[in-house]
Amino acid sequence: DVQFELLEKETAPYGKDFEIILKISNNSKEIRTLSGSICTSSMYYTGVPAKRVKSLAIDNEKIAANKSKELSLKVTFDEYYSKLVDQCHMKMSCMCTILETKHTYVDQDTFRLIKPELKIKAPAAGKVGEKIKAEVSFTNPLPCALTSSELTVEGTGLTKNQVIPQTIVPSNQTFMTTVEILPTKAGLRELIVSFNSKELEMVDGSCEIKISE
Repeated sequence: DVQFELLEKETAPYGKDFEIILKISNNSKEIRTLSGSICTSSMYYTGVPAKRVKSLAIDNEKIAANKSKELSLKVTFDEYYSKLVDQCHMKMSCMCTILETKHTYVDQDTFRLIKPELKIKAPAAGKVGEKIKAEVSFTNPLPCALTSSELTVEGTGLTKNQVIPQTIVPSNQTFMTTVEILPTKAGLRELIVSFNSKELEMVDGSCEIKISE
């Protein structure tokens, strides 16, 4: 006589706060009392839990007859930032017992925090031995500056691997720079660029360039 729904979340933006919501509907004609918890933890891409991030205790929560309510676990960037692993996968779970009926609800789901995409603006075509300039950019989503930054540029037949130090990127500001490549082989080639810093890693982007002799 009590329905639960842990609202699905496929993704959330990395660097922003997020919220986990449990929707509860009491369809009975009597008050129901709930106890349990909502929690979230970081998770390896294999599905193995990593570190507990935050939990919300549900302690004798009362819901009136034929009423609904939502319980929310709000998680800030500062609370999850240092506990992320691998590809920023997260798990959310809930266990809730109805004290009057002793029925227990258990559910869990996974989602991922999505980092910004590195945009690459480059010519669609070029020639062997002629320099090509590519403009790369992204917006820092974090509430802090990015320090100790570097840009890695690679692409078989397009360039030797380059590691280029970068300046500090302020919070919520757009990073933009231009890189040069010198193609050595003809064909359809892929340019791969990755931005890494102390605070934010693996902001990646790629594009294809058709190289002729």
